[in-house]
Amino acid sequence: SHVERTTLIVPGENDSEEEMRALAKWVGTLKNPDGRGIPLHVTRFFPRFHMQDREATPVRTVYRLAEIARETLECVYTGNC
Repeated sequence: SHVERTTLIVPGENDSEEEMRALAKWVGTLKNPDGRGIPLHVTRFFPRFHMQDREATPVRTVYRLAEIARETLECVYTGNC
């Protein structure tokens, strides 16, 4: 089996650099059954349904947070940009 982690970045909720550093540190302690690290997907939020009062995550925020995660993790991907 193989595990990957996706984090939806919601403005004002979990878009701080400090929170991403903490998340990347935690993900870095996890391993797939083959011993390799778990990839992290940093994904852009779009307002829908009950969260229409929010703005979409700025693309630059997703890219910046992905760069911060790469300080700790080998495999970091961006999504919905």
